[in-house]
Amino acid sequence: MKKLIIILSACITLFAGCSASINDIAVTNFNIISITPRGTSELYATIELGIRNPVIAFTLQDMEGTLKMDGQPCIRITADQLMVDGQSDRVYVIPVKGKLIDGFNPWQLLSVLKDNDFSKFTVDVSARVSLKSGIGKDIAIKDVSLEKLLKKE
Repeated sequence: MKKLIIILSACITLFAGCSASINDIAVTNFNIISITPRGTSELYATIELGIRNPVIAFTLQDMEGTLKMDGQPCIRITADQLMVDGQSDRVYVIPVKGKLIDGFNPWQLLSVLKDNDFSKFTVDVSARVSLKSGIGKDIAIKDVSLEKLLKKE
């Protein structure tokens, strides 16, 4: 009986150490594929987002973001919902829409983009993470450097 308890304890400890948690989810890649202006105040972009998800599938919805230049909001970004596969490591292609924030000078943005200097930009992102059961949680990430996101490692 003691041997059985010891073996069961060892198995439980082993399986607990091998199991993945929600903290193991990671963004592995971020890349801007294309940006297409629409008029003077809107743009459409396509991004690649690599996600390593060792746990069950989930959905990202209500995705919104703000691109800031030197701390000043310049573009409001939205994206449709994204279904992330469970136990996967893959790159998702996501179409996003952007709209210049009222009062922001688009010429200022063009001059910075011409030089490919992304060091002046930060991003705030929020979304709702939901399981199939409907249980979910709102997440928000503030002041992420765009230059670091685009850096290839």
